[in-house]
Amino acid sequence: MQTYKKINAELRKEVYLRDRNICQECGEKVIFTRDIRNNEDYKREASLDHITPSSKGGKNQLNNLRTICRSCNSVKKDREDKIFS
Repeated sequence: MQTYKKINAELRKEVYLRDRNICQECGEKVIFTRDIRNNEDYKREASLDHITPSSKGGKNQLNNLRTICRSCNSVKKDREDKIFS
């Protein structure tokens, strides 16, 4: 079983700031857990996505991470994003 390193808070913040809190897949503004009020908001909850998935050797580095909403991330799963890689 493979273990993955957690993305530290500083790097996470840097990615969200760079991407202006916009999902890089669908273009919607993402929200954070503390802002969630209903089920529709949950779909746009902020998440980080590895452009090259950890399971395929992707690293926790700024150039391999992007902001993505929970809804888009659940569709992508562990597939490599050809647009960004």
